[in-house]
Amino acid sequence: MVSRGDNLVFFVFTVAAGTLAIYNSFETLFLIFATFKRYNSPYFMSLVVCAVGIFLFAVGFLDLFFEVYDPSSTIWRPLIVLTIGWYGMVTGFALVMYSRLSLLNIPEHIVRLVRMFIIYNIIFSHFPTTVLTFGANIVGTYPWVEGYRIMEKIQMTCFAIQEVSLGLLYLKYIRQSRLSEKIGAMLVRKTSRVNITVLFLDISMLILEYIDLYSYQIMLKVVVYSIN
Repeated sequence: MVSRGDNLVFFVFTVAAGTLAIYNSFETLFLIFATFKRYNSPYFMSLVVCAVGIFLFAVGFLDLFFEVYDPSSTIWRPLIVLTIGWYGMVTGFALVMYSRLSLLNIPEHIVRLVRMFIIYNIIFSHFPTTVLTFGANIVGTYPWVEGYRIMEKIQMTCFAIQEVSLGLLYLKYIRQSRLSEKIGAMLVRKTSRVNITVLFLDISMLILEYIDLYSYQIMLKVVVYSIN
């Protein structure tokens, strides 16, 4: 269950992380619309969904953490906003990477497995966590809170496996693809470094989750996705 942080370090970290994520999402949206000539490609649409999701997730959590919503009214608003943002941010990012796999000459059966795992995570990671998020924050009884705590670790692990797998596919196949001949060795190295950084950040988020630094993990998550 989400709880408000009362210490100064948490306050500064949350505001800084949320502000950075919101800025990155706006900058990404600007670059997307300034760069793309066609607006109907899966790559374009998944980038937009991911950027908007980052913005909604950051705004929703800042609203929830600092109780900007009216406590006497309803907690539904921040929960709905951050949940929609979470779907767009996490699965939107996976779809961004998935939409580029066709450029890397990856065997079709591997691409199919990636697609199936993304769908699996939508059904078995997104949906149960959504139910438990609302139950833990609205009902607030022990079974809901404990169920959410357990499910949070499970879904974090599943999504980390998803993103690490996609990152490793890029690292393995980009050097073997026709794309490497077109973009040059320097850009291939840069792309590889970016993917290695993403892998490191994903592992860092997972460590924070398992040592129960939930509040810090949440805001680090939105920054990591905005950087990704």
